[in-house]
Amino acid sequence: NQTYYLLIDPDYTDLTITTVGMASVDEGQTFLFNLKGISAGTEGVDLTVAVRGNGSVTVTHLPVGEYQITELTSWSYRYTPDEVTKTITLPYSHVNSIIFSQIRTGIKWLDGNDNADYKNADKE
Repeated sequence: NQTYYLLIDPDYTDLTITTVGMASVDEGQTFLFNLKGISAGTEGVDLTVAVRGNGSVTVTHLPVGEYQITELTSWSYRYTPDEVTKTITLPYSHVNSIIFSQIRTGIKWLDGNDNADYKNADKE
């Protein structure tokens, strides 16, 4: 007979960060988030996480405790999050998640010069 043991470390957990609300035309858009620990035991955590499109990323082996997740909004010029900063307390669990809903606030790429008509530019 063999004996198997399951080791569970209740001091660590995972967090899934998800973005939703992207238009299909912008499916390649990337969103950046700062994940920062703000309670005793988490203060050493300060990470930048990238999520592409209507997707998610899971950060593993985080100390349990309180975190602040801030979308770095200067990176995305077409979308605005429902909230720029969210706070979450992560208990030991296998289902810790946070969702940022994106609202398309810019219809042009960058400053809109991608729509410029250059056919007659030499006549001006």
